[in-house]
Amino acid sequence: MPETTGTPQSVETPEAIQTEITSLRSAPFGAGESQLDRSAKLEAAYKKLHPEDGPVAQDDATKDGEQQQGKAQPVEIDWQDPEDSEISPEVAGVRQGLQTYFGELGLPSEQATGLIGVARKYSTATVSDSEVFTKQRASEDVLRAEWGDAFEANARAVRVLIRDFEKHFNHPDLDAAIENGLWLDPDINRALLEVARRQDPVKGDLKAIRKELMTVNQGSARWHELQRGLEAGYKKLHGTGS
Repeated sequence: MPETTGTPQSVETPEAIQTEITSLRSAPFGAGESQLDRSAKLEAAYKKLHPEDGPVAQDDATKDGEQQQGKAQPVEIDWQDPEDSEISPEVAGVRQGLQTYFGELGLPSEQATGLIGVARKYSTATVSDSEVFTKQRASEDVLRAEWGDAFEANARAVRVLIRDFEKHFNHPDLDAAIENGLWLDPDINRALLEVARRQDPVKGDLKAIRKELMTVNQGSARWHELQRGLEAGYKKLHGTGS
């Protein structure tokens, strides 16, 4: 009995998908098409060009084991308290929260202890508004020179972490450190960026770019800059772009 074959399905070649991406980047918007619509089409095209592996089925025992292994443990921190000092329940609670939070971020004990030491120095410093402003300019100059074209993206990723931290913790000593310029410190920014890179910052960066695209004029210099950033982000997320 002769074999029967179904109608062959059309398969999009990488070349065809790349042509589609090129067209999406340069073609004028269609009637009723928004920036979000175009961004969604671009992302879908990049996903086709660089498909992600599908989920692998796992039994319950394997899942439970992986969840236990992946559960973050509180990180040990040397608080450098004076001998015979008494720690109030409130401070002890904040410290426990910080140890757990830093553990979830994947910070090693030495780095977590170092960050706490820097924050403590800022909390006890006496800094004027003009000094904070000067430090802000100096810190930005240092990081712009160091990060180059990635400065804006890196700064956005760091701000996401800062907002998350401030949402979790509220204590007078932390508030004082922040007011005195803690988040302006270049070393703090470098450490936060390192954490952000481990937390899949590309997705967060794409979200920020899409949000800003809704506020700028189509065809403006900033619009084109954001479009390039969006494309670079898609390549990082779905391809091999660096």
